[in-house]
Parts: sequence; structure tokens; C-alpha cells
Amino acid sequence: MPSIYHLFLLRKALLNHLGENVADEILPAALVKGDGIGKEERAQRAVRILEDMDRKLDEKDVKIIRRSMSCYLTKRQMEVIDQAKERFQFLELQVDQINRGLAPSFIEPQPDGYNYYFNQPRCICRVFSKDPHPNAPQSYCECCGGNILRIFKYWLEEDLDFTIVQTFLIGGDNCVFKLTAVE
Repeated sequence: MPSIYHLFLLRKALLNHLGENVADEILPAALVKGDGIGKEERAQRAVRILEDMDRKLDEKDVKIIRRSMSCYLTKRQMEVIDQAKERFQFLELQVDQINRGLAPSFIEPQPDGYNYYFNQPRCICRVFSKDPHPNAPQSYCECCGGNILRIFKYWLEEDLDFTIVQTFLIGGDNCVFKLTAVE
């Protein structure tokens, strides 16, 4: 379930990207405090806020805001990528090494980019992991995609973009993101 901290981060991202007026309209500061609300009410509140963002904001702005909230790379992820880059010159061999180190998640090279599979039994997002199908809008998963972009930026040192292929939150049986070069 979403923590008050996640709502705080969302408000901060709204303030930074679109300013106080829009942040107040989408997520007033009073809603970030929580005032002892339960987990289920927090989850419902988060879904309503995300639906409001999708309805009231430009899709590009929603993506920027959600992606800016993504988790940073862990020390382990960086170590796995660094080791693969040090050991192997060819990307195909690096992919194999990274897949072994990041299992069960894995990267699958495609002719026009990569697919990234979380390959977990349920949503692993720290916000919704206890409820894999809270009917959150698809834009919610932009945050996890932002984390994948961080992984690929660290690994390939180039900018990529992604599209959501499927996620648990939108009824899929895995979380899969397609990464392609930025045009």
C-alpha cells in the first residue's frame, strides 16, 4: 500500500515539474499528512490521485513526474553491471552476465532494443506489492519503467525510452517493458 512518504514524493515531483497551483489541485498538502488513515484508504487515495493526474495533465507531464519518482539503482545492481562491463566487451555476453546477477529479472535483446522482464510472481513495487491488482491506472507503472531506464543508462551510457508491454497492475502475468533508442 502506498505510504504517506510516497504521496510526499509525488507532491514534491508535481511541485518541481508543474508548480504549486497544479500540485495543490492534484494533491493538496493536507492529503500527504495522512492523519491516521488506514492502508486501504491510502491505496484508494493513491489510485484517485493517479486517475486525476491522467485526466487533468498532459500524458508527457505524467510520464516525467512518475519516472522522476523511480527507485535508484542498488549497490548490487551497479556491481553486477560493472562486473559484466569489465569482463566482457560484447553486449551479448554482458547481457548473460547481467541476467545471472539480476535473476529472476532478465533482459532479452530484440532487433529494435531490449525487453526487460521483472519475472516475479506478483508486483514488486514497494507501493502496491501487497495488493497486486488495485486497479491503478497504467501510468502508475511509469515509475518502475523509470527504474529500468536508470539500469540501462548505467549499463549502456545512452538514453533509451520504454513502453509498457504488460504489468500485473493492468492484468498481465508479468511486468514487461520494451526499451528502444530515443529518436
